[in-house]
Amino acid sequence: PVCKGSGAVSVPAPEFVKEEGWGEQTKTRCDLCWGTGILPEPQAFGSEGEVQFVLGWWDCKCEQDYIHPENHDHCTICGAIQEDQPASRADEVRRYLISLGVEVA
Repeated sequence: PVCKGSGAVSVPAPEFVKEEGWGEQTKTRCDLCWGTGILPEPQAFGSEGEVQFVLGWWDCKCEQDYIHPENHDHCTICGAIQEDQPASRADEVRRYLISLGVEVA
C-alpha cells in the first residue's frame, strides 16, 4: 500500500502541533489499507464477455476513486456498503494499484 506496509503515512501536522514545536509532520492511518498494512492480492474470478472481475476489491458509487480493497466495509465519501456493491474489474484494479506505485504481479 501507500504506507509501504506500516499502516500509517506521514502528513503535514496541524498548526497547533507545529506551534508547540512538536514537528512539521505527523502520522495518520493509511487511507488505502485503513491501517492494516496489507492489501488483498487481486484474483480473477469471473467475467462478463471480455470484462474480468477480481476477488478482494469492490466499486462504490463515486465518479472518481471508486475502487476499494475488501478491508473497506464502506465508502467514506458516498456511503456505499461493500456487500451491496459489485466486484471491481481486474484491469481497473491493476491500473489503480500501478498509479499508486504498488507492484502488481
